Amino acid sequence: MGDPVREHKIGSLTVFSNHPVLDQFARDMLAGIRAENLPAARINIYVGIHRKFGPALFRRGLRLGIQTEHYFDEDGRAMWRKPRPRRLLKQLLFYHLILDLSPANAPYYRWLPGFLRRRVLFGPHVFPCRPVPYRAGQCPPVFFGALNDRRAKILARLPKDHCHVLSETYGADLHKAVCDSRGVVNIHFADGIYTEYPRLLSSYLAGKPVLSEKLGAELVEGRDYGTLGQDHSDQQLRAIFSSFCGGFAARHRLTDFLRRIAGP
Repeated sequence: MGDPVREHKIGSLTVFSNHPVLDQFARDMLAGIRAENLPAARINIYVGIHRKFGPALFRRGLRLGIQTEHYFDEDGRAMWRKPRPRRLLKQLLFYHLILDLSPANAPYYRWLPGFLRRRVLFGPHVFPCRPVPYRAGQCPPVFFGALNDRRAKILARLPKDHCHVLSETYGADLHKAVCDSRGVVNIHFADGIYTEYPRLLSSYLAGKPVLSEKLGAELVEGRDYGTLGQDHSDQQLRAIFSSFCGGFAARHRLTDFLRRIAGP
């Protein structure tokens, strides 16, 4: 038995997920939405098209699948295992559109015929419909997410006051811990240059900047995120967050994207 399908709803939008990490992502997307900013059309979002959603895939309305995996990094290096062509074709029978969060994944879809390739859109259009205020914190920056050898080694090299590690923490407990911190530490699960947008979204909702290894080219180090392991003053953290808020997050609002694909 897999994880149960969870349904999160606001206004005309319903979001489905069935894994703790993707459940957190689904809740965070909805947390930044106001019903009055949504289009009138009924929209169903399925978070993680590599997951199985069963009968929920047959809900009425526009069906948008969100692709969260990294097939390639910024330099074209192969990353996660790519689905077989037959699996993607099957997904395109269910979803009217697929939103792949990572533009670096575009080469994977080149084999599709043009009419199907047009159903695949790119970009991290998941951020709130309103600016989030910066929130200063007193506790060390936090890291949350699955630990592997790579992450553990990098975390061990950081000064103790640079990072507090959370394990298996989600929902309100995670949000509170992030709110109390000075920022969020991001360490890639695997070697590569790419961006973990669910973590950026959780950080943004709490009013915190991200301190990270090198992210994708769409984000500029020092402007949109801080450098991992570097000392940052409160003024620098505020400036980084403000830049990200007024620039990148404002250009990638979920409600703006939904109105573009579904109409007013």
